Amino acid sequence: MQQDEGGRAPLGPAQRTHQGESIGRSEGDAFERRGRLFVARFVRRRLGGRALGAPAGAGERDQDGGHCCDPHGWTIHQRTPRTEYDGGVGRTAAALVIGNEILTGKVEEANVPRLARLLFGLGIELQRVVVCPDVIETIAADVNALRSAHDFLFTSGGVGPTHDDVTVDAIAHAFGRRVVRSAEVEKLIREYHAQRGMPVTEAHLRLANVIEGARLVRNATVAWPTIVMENVYVLPGVPEIFELKLAQLRDELATDEAFVGVAVYTRCDEGDIAALLHDLAHAHPRVTIGSYLKWRSEDYRVKITFDGREAADVHAAAHAFIEAIGAAMLVRREGF
Repeated sequence: MQQDEGGRAPLGPAQRTHQGESIGRSEGDAFERRGRLFVARFVRRRLGGRALGAPAGAGERDQDGGHCCDPHGWTIHQRTPRTEYDGGVGRTAAALVIGNEILTGKVEEANVPRLARLLFGLGIELQRVVVCPDVIETIAADVNALRSAHDFLFTSGGVGPTHDDVTVDAIAHAFGRRVVRSAEVEKLIREYHAQRGMPVTEAHLRLANVIEGARLVRNATVAWPTIVMENVYVLPGVPEIFELKLAQLRDELATDEAFVGVAVYTRCDEGDIAALLHDLAHAHPRVTIGSYLKWRSEDYRVKITFDGREAADVHAAAHAFIEAIGAAMLVRREGF
């Protein structure tokens, strides 16, 4: 099998549907219209109203230095993740949950809470979660919109050996790249099955498919690498494996930035403290204040959270709240 310099064997064009046929311009019209709408909306919001560039060829660079991929003759702005924060705004992320099983209620989504907790601990603001079906055109449109509007995009699901595992194909389609086979991952698959005396099928080897030009991120504790295409991190849908992959990515995503979060548990009625919370939110603009009712709790009625990047700001807001409600309404506090 012919391989490229990275040990990957081309599998053919990335523009495929479930049945493997090419997606022509006429078949891509709906995708193009939806893609234009999503990308324009998100990029304009993040870039202060600047419109997308004119149509350009694949591999051409836009004025900000990002590549313009052009599978259907339209330009997509690809942001380079920021290394310095602008205007005090930290790194942002989105999650794309992929799977018909989530949309039909057959499987309960369990990966977003895991991702949210990790990102919060790393000082990355998870701003948006989108759920989409196992459809290449839909996934590609959502990938392009979300990766253009955030520093990081994490996908969950659709990575496996069966016909409905189309995430790698869809992301390749979004970037205008081919799907290629990783010799490194293929070797891992063959070794895994050989150790167990099991045959290797072509379906098993689909797990070695990657996007052309993607990085494979690995560490000493998790042998199976994670596919990273620019700012898009491709993660599996199985919660236990998803969690392993997150641990694998922690070091890559970590900086000295982190959120500070504290909580106050109260006997208050939400309606009674709504005006107080409104005033505190205005008085402490660098602190995010949340109110969460607990139905029929034996311990407390409302939990109030205070999150921010500076401990002094967070603690000041929390102490102001405690002082305002009085000792009789305070059940306990957490984190300070």
